[in-house]
Amino acid sequence: MHQVSDWQDDFYWAMGRVSTMTSMRAEKAEQQEAAIFSLAREMESLGGTTVPLPNPARRAALRARLLAEYDATRNQPRRLPQHEEERLDFTVFATSLGWVGVVISERGVVALNLPRPTLEAALARLHAEYPQARLLPEDEVTGVVAQIRQYLDGKRKNFQVALDLSGHTPFRRQVWETALRIPYGETRSYAWVAQQIGKPRAARAVGQALGANPVPLIVPCHRVLNSDGSLGGYGGGLPLKERLLRIEGAL
Repeated sequence: MHQVSDWQDDFYWAMGRVSTMTSMRAEKAEQQEAAIFSLAREMESLGGTTVPLPNPARRAALRARLLAEYDATRNQPRRLPQHEEERLDFTVFATSLGWVGVVISERGVVALNLPRPTLEAALARLHAEYPQARLLPEDEVTGVVAQIRQYLDGKRKNFQVALDLSGHTPFRRQVWETALRIPYGETRSYAWVAQQIGKPRAARAVGQALGANPVPLIVPCHRVLNSDGSLGGYGGGLPLKERLLRIEGAL
């Protein structure tokens, strides 16, 4: 018979997988997260009485059920995430690794796009993701711009900027807040992050949350590796992840 821990591993995997497949906004993702944890409790209550199935079959069943729940609700009216209802500003600036874009609300940094090879590429990415944002001259946001440049030049270890993560799920924010505690020049594993947030079977979901990190560099998801010390994944590509770790002296 399968163990409860097998189901826990599967539903955490499904949580990350379905989030990727549906690309849901924050509010819908929170509903999904609640549904998944409800399903997890149901699975735990079944204990050893359930019929053992191969992992792929269990996971396919989980995906089908979660996607069906999502499909049943996706056409309902939904409130836009908070940061889409207010004024946003952005700027794009050159660094030693390429062109970086930053989106800012009244509360803090909403998003940071990793270095792009050209100004045009950086602008296109920001416009696609935040079409309502207003372009600001670089000199109007000198604090965050200077800190990012200093970091990429190996001259800064810590950021002193406010963050606005109000449009994201509690699970993702918990993962990102844990990543913020990883010291400069050190690394931790996805499993370590999962342990820190009290969900030791959630390493895969942690990886998905880190992949959705809207403010890389500031929230240092590049410091999280596989348990065997290999790099794992990174939204900006593994060469950039390795370069950031070398800048910090972690490799």
